[in-house]
Amino acid sequence: MGVRSKHERITFKERKFVNTLIRSGRKDLAVTEAYEISDPKRINRTASSILARPQVQKYIAEVLDRAGMTPEALAGDLRKLLTSALTARSLRKTVPADALRAIEMGFKLHDAFPADRKTLDVRSINLNLDGKNDDEINETIKQLSEEVKKLAEAVG
Repeated sequence: MGVRSKHERITFKERKFVNTLIRSGRKDLAVTEAYEISDPKRINRTASSILARPQVQKYIAEVLDRAGMTPEALAGDLRKLLTSALTARSLRKTVPADALRAIEMGFKLHDAFPADRKTLDVRSINLNLDGKNDDEINETIKQLSEEVKKLAEAVG
């Protein structure tokens, strides 16, 4: 096995973050415990940053695989849950919503639900219509309408 570069190795804090995340299911708790950050805005940014790191994604997959939580195993559990969870006997023993939440969390940890990310172009419009006649105002409205159409097409 070759030597891993600095960017391929997982740090102690990253490992602690992942282990806490898997144990608790809470990103905020994982960041707080691993990085000792308490500011809510920093917690969210830090969690997103950590989860985007390839070495962290790889470590999450390894931990889940070692625990038998492969995507295939989770899919099998989901199939079993869906076919048996609503029987009278099953409903007396477990709460299907809890089991489904656990399976959903497993899929999320495997990034089976990639977010549909779109970058939105945010623009502000400041108009000074003082001293403009009706024709000039109508021309300004026409130009703004064209810009809005272009923006709507870009967002699609």
